[in-house]
Amino acid sequence: MKSYLIFMTIIKKILTIFKIIILIGLVIFFLRFVLGGPEDDWICVNEEWVKHGVPSAPMPIQPCSDFDKNWPKTLTGVVVGYIIIVFGASRFFIPHLGFWS
Repeated sequence: MKSYLIFMTIIKKILTIFKIIILIGLVIFFLRFVLGGPEDDWICVNEEWVKHGVPSAPMPIQPCSDFDKNWPKTLTGVVVGYIIIVFGASRFFIPHLGFWS
């Protein structure tokens, strides 16, 4: 009986460590892909569209300078499903939503 209790204690410790590792991995995943911004997109840099990654959409037709004039420069974000997460960063073009920054 005593060896069974020792075994169960060891198993519980291993499971706790495993849960912590999974939690850390999920946090890193969330920070990288949800708050990190779009990976494959067109980004407005110095009034020019710059390809970032391999965007599925073609380069935007609207000039970057028009984009900057029409939108505030303090907001940017990423789309997670139908939820928009807004945070301060550079400006992005999101094909299915249009321009925003």
